[in-house]
Amino acid sequence: MLNEDIVRTKMSKQLGFVEIPVVNGGVDLQQGVGQQTSFKQLGFDCKGSNYRPDGWYLPKDTNEVAIVCEAKSSDKDIKDNDKQISKYIAVVKTKYKNVIGIIYNGVDVNVYKNSLSLSLALANELHNKEFYFKKVNENEQIDKPKIYSLTKNINDILHSQLNIKNLYHRMIFTATSIVAIYFDNDGYLKTLKNIPSYDVFRQTISNFLKKRFERDNERLEKIQVLLEVFNSISPNIDNNEAIKKCIENLCEISDCAKLSSDNWKGEDVMGIFFNEFNRYKGKSESGQVFTPDHITSFICKLLEVNSHDVVLDATCGSGAFLTKAMAEMIKQVEYDETKIKKIKKTQIYGIEFDKEIFALACANMLIHNDGKSGLINGDSRTTEMERWIKAKPISKVLMNPPFENKFGCLQIVLNVLNNVKEGTKCAFILPDKKLEKASKNQRKHLLQHNRIEKIIKLPTNIFKQNTETSIFIITAGVPQNDKDIYTCYIEDDGLETLKNQGRHDINNKWRDELETYWLDFIDKNTIKEDISAWIKPSEHLSFQTKQPEFEIFEEDFRKTIFEYYCFQNGIDVKKYKEELVEKVLFGSIIKKENNKSIVEIDDEILQSSKHCGEKIDTSTWKEFVVGDIFDCQTTQAMISPKDGNYNYVSRSAFNNGVSRYVDLQDRNGENFELNKGNCITIGAEGRIAFYQKDVFIAGVKVYTIRHIKLNEKIALFLCSLLNVNATKYKYTEARILDKIKKETIPLPTAQQGEPDWQFMEDYITSLPYGDKI
Repeated sequence: MLNEDIVRTKMSKQLGFVEIPVVNGGVDLQQGVGQQTSFKQLGFDCKGSNYRPDGWYLPKDTNEVAIVCEAKSSDKDIKDNDKQISKYIAVVKTKYKNVIGIIYNGVDVNVYKNSLSLSLALANELHNKEFYFKKVNENEQIDKPKIYSLTKNINDILHSQLNIKNLYHRMIFTATSIVAIYFDNDGYLKTLKNIPSYDVFRQTISNFLKKRFERDNERLEKIQVLLEVFNSISPNIDNNEAIKKCIENLCEISDCAKLSSDNWKGEDVMGIFFNEFNRYKGKSESGQVFTPDHITSFICKLLEVNSHDVVLDATCGSGAFLTKAMAEMIKQVEYDETKIKKIKKTQIYGIEFDKEIFALACANMLIHNDGKSGLINGDSRTTEMERWIKAKPISKVLMNPPFENKFGCLQIVLNVLNNVKEGTKCAFILPDKKLEKASKNQRKHLLQHNRIEKIIKLPTNIFKQNTETSIFIITAGVPQNDKDIYTCYIEDDGLETLKNQGRHDINNKWRDELETYWLDFIDKNTIKEDISAWIKPSEHLSFQTKQPEFEIFEEDFRKTIFEYYCFQNGIDVKKYKEELVEKVLFGSIIKKENNKSIVEIDDEILQSSKHCGEKIDTSTWKEFVVGDIFDCQTTQAMISPKDGNYNYVSRSAFNNGVSRYVDLQDRNGENFELNKGNCITIGAEGRIAFYQKDVFIAGVKVYTIRHIKLNEKIALFLCSLLNVNATKYKYTEARILDKIKKETIPLPTAQQGEPDWQFMEDYITSLPYGDKI
């Protein structure tokens, strides 16, 4: 039998607790075991603070996981002590968000997260504390909309307020800062919000990183690459307030990044960050097209990447494939620290030609607690890089090379295939017809030395440029021998485009259904009409889309004849079409028949539209400051709405600002107050003013303008003026609330010098459709 003292000692050793003297109310990390130390001595002042735990791990940061333990002799049944550990957990929960409770008798162990038992299938084994931290974080849900919002805030501040115009400089500034704040365990950098200048902030970050990794040569090498670009970035404007806001957003992202890909089974924080930033630019000067997260994950699963693989991406960009593969491999080793270190150090290899993008890849790896992976700044088209690849024991290749010929797309693919060992499974994302359009010699070489196993055509809208692409699964070193190729078409991935947020799996269609469906479909070489087929490599090297039946209509002939007739008579068809559309638009009337809206040309309206080009005389109007006349406010923003029946007014410049219809409760179950309507709304990016008659729910950065005199007609008059004002803003410049308040607009003026509200209403009534409002 093991007595309680022996169990306590064994527990301390297994958990990896290091004895640290207890200081009353101390702020340093407190961990250890004992019988005499009370929670009060450990800094708790609450009900139950006189309890004396047998073990404790209490980090300085109360957002981190705390551990509290109860030890029993080996002859005691640990199930009898559930109530005691629950009391301990309740005390620690008064300070910490997440608490691990452990009952141990030297043989059996029960583990709790907060008040719930964790089903860990641990076979009664007590693990090191790091294991429990990771198990807790596995179940943490990252707030993706928050990461998107924070990243956009940072981009806007760097671009608009600090005038850093280069997108990759903005990305590197952000990534370097996050790396620094992430590794700042003492929270020193988070206190720099009142830093005197940008240069001081930059120098502080640089000095911190050099000192932090001065004894870690492998990581220091990548830090120096990152800092070389980081220190070259200089804003055109030194704005302390902007720097402060930027640091606040950086700190929030860094806090989220604590849940790295080691811990989280899905898309990691840095993956979200890079994908969000990459939306602002479809392609770099070196031709990189960044791969969406769900596609990198899908390809890892297609190739069955496992913990024994050695993975290469010879055009790695910011490292999306490498971090995803690393995460998949780490999941399979059950948190074996020795195996994890081996994966990071010897099983991940990447090459990137563009030095700035390479710096981003270094940052991405560092934030994944890795600086030891085989990243190299080089050109995969060169003999030097061919030798580099050949020297590595590569077993899987995951790549999305630059598509254009000028960047050597096929040369890179062939270089990789020629220099990995026979039988290596490779996946390349390429334009559909890339291999078919290759030269005769390239196709011959490819098929004589390699085998194209499968071609999976991806949805058209995967990439921003709507390039038609496919995944080409190729086995290196094995000749085709005219073996048929399996092809299929994933026509839809279930993702939806959100205004200003890119494409997202908002309904979890891909995660919960489509990914599994397609992995099984492709694995079994399923044949389904129009979706999949076998092709002969001597005939095609791409998925063959079924061609629609030939159809032609009389209007096709009319169009051809009319355009030729216009050409003969010197008429610019494009200009004529624009003028005609405008005349018809302003010369039409809308009627309701059988609950349907019908548009008809109205001669009277058509005649009146001739005056549309006449300038309004505003010489007797008076200038007013918007903020002096109107009540201008920021709306309460709903960030992650569910579908429902209420108008969702966003920053859209179309459909009266209504981008969708939503529920009053968001996806997190939080209720939002309805905006009461009868107001003008302006979205920051959309900049266009709209009148909202009815109640509505607002998105991020939507502002309201109200006045006691406001009604539909007066509001439409004012919207016209405010929209003319919007032309003062540059396309990339946000129309923030402070700017709106300071705008001046001329208004028709009554005798008393006040705005003439009646004139506004009467003028709108006099125009076509105005009397129908």
